[in-house]
Amino acid sequence: MSEVFKQYFISFSIIAAALLLNWLLESSFSANAIYITLYPAILLLFILVPLTPGVIASFVGLFFIEYIFAPISNAPGDVLAVVIRVVIMLGTIMLVAYVGTRFRNAMARLESLVSNVQVNELNFRNFGNQLPLMIFIRCDEHIVYVNELCAEITGYTVSQLTSSDFDFLTLIVSKDAERVMEHFLLFKEGCAIPNLEYSIVARGGKEMEVLMSLRQIDYGDRRATLGVITDISAETSIASALRESELKYRTLVQSMSEGVGVLDENNRISYMNPRALQMLGYTEKEIIGKNISSLFDVENFKIVEQHIALHLRKQRSSYQAGWQRKDGVIVQTLISGTPLFDKDDTYRGRIAVFTDLTAVLKGELALRESEERFRNLMEQVPQMIFIYNPTGNGHIVYANPYTEKILGYTLEEMTAPNFDVTTLIPKNFWSQYDAHRKKHKEGEELQNREYGILTKQGEPMTILLWTKVIRYGDETAVLGVVTDVTELNNVNEAKRGFIAALAHELRNPLGALSLSVELLRELTITMENKNKTDVIDVKSVVDITGTAMTHIKYMTHILDDLLDVARFESGKMHLKKEVVDLRDVASNAIEMIKPDLATKKIVFSASVSETPAIVYGDPVRLGQVITNLLSNAYKYTEAGGHVWVTVGHDDKASFVRVRDTGIGIRADLLPYIFKQFYQTEDAVRKSQIGLGLGLALVRTIVEMHGGTAEVHSEGVDKGAEFIVRIPSTSRVLQSLPKQSIKETPVPAETKRILVVDDNRDLASAMSKLLFLHNFDVRTCHDGASAIKEALVFKPDVVMLDIGLPDMDGYEVARTLRKREGDTTHMMLIAASGYGLPEDISKSKKAGFDAHLVKPINISELRGLIAGKGEEEKK
Repeated sequence: MSEVFKQYFISFSIIAAALLLNWLLESSFSANAIYITLYPAILLLFILVPLTPGVIASFVGLFFIEYIFAPISNAPGDVLAVVIRVVIMLGTIMLVAYVGTRFRNAMARLESLVSNVQVNELNFRNFGNQLPLMIFIRCDEHIVYVNELCAEITGYTVSQLTSSDFDFLTLIVSKDAERVMEHFLLFKEGCAIPNLEYSIVARGGKEMEVLMSLRQIDYGDRRATLGVITDISAETSIASALRESELKYRTLVQSMSEGVGVLDENNRISYMNPRALQMLGYTEKEIIGKNISSLFDVENFKIVEQHIALHLRKQRSSYQAGWQRKDGVIVQTLISGTPLFDKDDTYRGRIAVFTDLTAVLKGELALRESEERFRNLMEQVPQMIFIYNPTGNGHIVYANPYTEKILGYTLEEMTAPNFDVTTLIPKNFWSQYDAHRKKHKEGEELQNREYGILTKQGEPMTILLWTKVIRYGDETAVLGVVTDVTELNNVNEAKRGFIAALAHELRNPLGALSLSVELLRELTITMENKNKTDVIDVKSVVDITGTAMTHIKYMTHILDDLLDVARFESGKMHLKKEVVDLRDVASNAIEMIKPDLATKKIVFSASVSETPAIVYGDPVRLGQVITNLLSNAYKYTEAGGHVWVTVGHDDKASFVRVRDTGIGIRADLLPYIFKQFYQTEDAVRKSQIGLGLGLALVRTIVEMHGGTAEVHSEGVDKGAEFIVRIPSTSRVLQSLPKQSIKETPVPAETKRILVVDDNRDLASAMSKLLFLHNFDVRTCHDGASAIKEALVFKPDVVMLDIGLPDMDGYEVARTLRKREGDTTHMMLIAASGYGLPEDISKSKKAGFDAHLVKPINISELRGLIAGKGEEEKK
């Protein structure tokens, strides 16, 4: 049955029932029965069915009432009454229809609302049960609704939780119960309550952290509280871990020695750690929000922009750029940038970690400068320095230029992989090399080991080797420092030869002195026995003493040469220059050597310039030069040979040439002839042993005068020629002061002399010699006695030995000078075996008037004493 047919059926059924009831009641109620039957039926009709079926059914019922149950008469009054009645009935029907329709619509809406409420409640419950949140409604101090998750988590059933006797505080941990109730009361009074974080306890006793949100709602005709609870136990644990992790990383970043900065997508600074702020000179307030471009100059920001482009492509980068500090100083840094992207792949900025390279760059600069200094040192040091790898047969990885120069190999040749180190080592050193290479592998080092090596030309050399094991890159290597001691060994050999020669040179005069002394002793004994007076005469004594003096002078000459060498090597040889005619100097030297030449029957020729050969020099030292050259020619020229001397000058210098027909000199030995202690093999072979000092002093003295010394020879047994040249210019002569000659005064009266020497024999001999020269002499042998004797004897002169046993001569001199009275006028003369300038200076500081070097020359001593006498007269 269709819905429309059903509505019409219900409508006409209701009207039919009303008409039937009206017919039954009409007898009792007459016309008023309609009010009891039809009108209520019409009202019910409009309540139950829509308007159209109700209206039709209502008119049908009205028609039946008026025309079937109460027919209308033809009287005019009846017709009018019927019309009025019909109108009234129609109005009543319309009113009833309106009321019924409204009632029906209201009921429909009510039914719809009830249905919706039921649906919404069901949906709410289903929705609440689906949510991952605990939901409850609390009204009138007890829970009226909970979702299933709330029951599941707390361990109670829904009915238990919503029971009127269930205490909500059962779910709250005791420590939070009071705080939660306070929040509920405040919330009930209308106060705004933020999310509450507290702990709840499940039925089994398990505690969990929750976050509760409250909201006021209408619950029927009452106000209730809707609560939403979120289990944040996991989040709390994670948040705690995150906070701890963040604290660790923040502490780490804050304490880093590198600068750390965070920039957003617009290159604005959002964070910088303390080190970064310190490096750039800003405070955190000043720098946060700054655009990174303001911290770089134009050139450096171009570099930064290139790497920002890499970051936008999700690439990390490292680069060097200079930040501009607040004070304008550029700080070079190494920057490592890491881009930041969110889950949507949107660029959010980057993290920059930057290291201050100031110290590094200074270190690199210092390293480069150090390497440069090392390289310069290695290039200039006059020693061979190399680095080699001791593995295999040994491989040279570095050698300085001096090594190249000495060995004759280039660096490329020595460092070539196929270069065999044993090429440099003589065969007799191979076993030592192998043993030392093994020690180097084990980390042992060598200190001053003497080795033999070979140059590229095969020439042998003697070296002193020092090695140290070092790290060279990633490998172990050996640093070697080589000193060429070939020349040193030659010098040592020369010194050994010199000592032998010195012993030889001293034995001859000592032998003659010994014989002379022995002869004098024998003569003395003979005189005492008075049985051989016929063989004793003054001439014999003079001859013997003359021989002794000759050899004493020779030994003194040797000692003077040695002293001169020492003075030169210490830089303390001083010249007493004056205007000198070299002809006069040469003439004096020739006169000294002529007797020796005549004895050896050597022909002597001299050629002297007619015009003066003027130089500005020390006449004594220049005389020593010419004497040494003549002595050299005499020594190495055989009997019957010839010696020539030429003295002259040219525009630039005055010169002396000494030429002989002696043993000559090999060409390869000419460069060494002026070296100390040097003796040619030919001279030694022919027993012409010397000390090798004379020619060395010649060159030294000549060069101190600004001159030159040369030697020429055509070879062995072809003689030699020595030439010395001393500058002489008119300009120098014009600027020189005039020299005056002083005569040595002679003592006019007898003087008292105190001789102090711990060598008793020497003191006694000197005393007797001075006595023969008309001096009043006394002797002492230690410092204390000397001071006492000086106070008693009151000598004019004290000749004082420096090396005394109790107090040295310096102390004795200072003591005498400090005493007032008779000791202040005394002339103090130091007598010592040392004669260097510092020795003489030390004597003067102690108070000595003069310093004589042993053996004492009596003439020099008399000259000093005479000079003192002349000063006293003045």
